[in-house]
Amino acid sequence: MNTQHWINHFEANTRLNHELPLPGTVCDLPEHVRTALARSIAIFQLGESGGGTRLRRYTRSIASLENLKGYQRAVDLFVAEEQSHASLLARTVTHLRGTLRQKQWTNSIFRWMRDLVNLEFNIQVLLTAELIAEVYFGLLSLRCSDPVVQTVAKKILRDEMGHLSFQRDFLFERLKTFPPLCSASGAGSSRPSISRLPASSPGTIVTVCAV
Repeated sequence: MNTQHWINHFEANTRLNHELPLPGTVCDLPEHVRTALARSIAIFQLGESGGGTRLRRYTRSIASLENLKGYQRAVDLFVAEEQSHASLLARTVTHLRGTLRQKQWTNSIFRWMRDLVNLEFNIQVLLTAELIAEVYFGLLSLRCSDPVVQTVAKKILRDEMGHLSFQRDFLFERLKTFPPLCSASGAGSSRPSISRLPASSPGTIVTVCAV
């Protein structure tokens, strides 16, 4: 895995997020649209505001692997970029005259699921959230007429596409270190059947790689 590429990417891109100028326009969306949008964006803001404790803890367990040198640093910078998204979204909620959230049930479920198995499963949950965010911010960038919302949505959409590539690179790198997971049914095959894999096996990452 080319971790140095991602280190360079996140260092430069996170700085752009912190420095991103937003239009100085006043929100003139219809009231029912403004309030609903403010509530919705506040949920995403909460999801982006985490400190990455679980991911960093899991990452430390593989930090010494030769093919993942620098991955710990890349993950730290990835988390920092997510937090820069939280800052951008907080500014957007303020622009929409909304209120930031401290807790929300969907966010709590995502956090709970990420503790269930191992690093690979944690990444799968993250990828699910990234895919949802890509669709959400893509729609906002295309359909919302507010200049501030459009600016933030377009920037986060570009970043989320990079996040998907980052997580994909990691998962494929991990697949290289695992034995074959599926075996032919023919006689004499010594490779393990996928049905015999334990529930916590890294083989769970196959599902996300097939997406």
